Amino acid sequence: LTERALTPDGWYRSGDLACFNKNNQLIFNGRVDSQIKLRGHRLKPGEVEAAVAGIEGIDAAAVAVHKSANAVQLVLFVQGREIPEADLRIQLQARVPHWAMPNRIHWLEQLPLTTNGKINYQILQRLAAETAAATTADEVDLADDLEQQVATIWQQTLQSKTVAREDNFLFLGGDSLPALAVVSLGRASCRERV
Repeated sequence: LTERALTPDGWYRSGDLACFNKNNQLIFNGRVDSQIKLRGHRLKPGEVEAAVAGIEGIDAAAVAVHKSANAVQLVLFVQGREIPEADLRIQLQARVPHWAMPNRIHWLEQLPLTTNGKINYQILQRLAAETAAATTADEVDLADDLEQQVATIWQQTLQSKTVAREDNFLFLGGDSLPALAVVSLGRASCRERV
């Protein structure tokens, strides 16, 4: 550990904000920085923003963190020449770990700015919450009862209003825990082996 990581009286500076309540219990109040825990890893959303900003045709990028009841999702807002989402994801895969891939990507003509000219993350947080139920693919009619059952299970597990055939479970906010719930519910409700 470095000297910067320790207080003069030997406490470790973790980056967590906390205080003691009247019962002398430690209460967690957030973080000093923007670091989040995502799919079991620590991540600063600015790392994803920097990776996206390095892609040709991208003028600016900002990441909003959307927290639902069962998941933390990264919502990427991009300004610049619009390129197909699949192409952007391929380029991102070479720049960020798979667990840091954004769940959703939205193109904006202009990222919202504060009066000081900085990215307005409060507006982006609202946009991320408003679009939380949006799918990552165009709506496609589900082919049969089995697809409909699986879609219903995904909707229940991921707390999503809509699920389309081409949606990616991980990009909708799924990870290993919701995947176990999907398998369990699938076995209980489908005649087919899931």
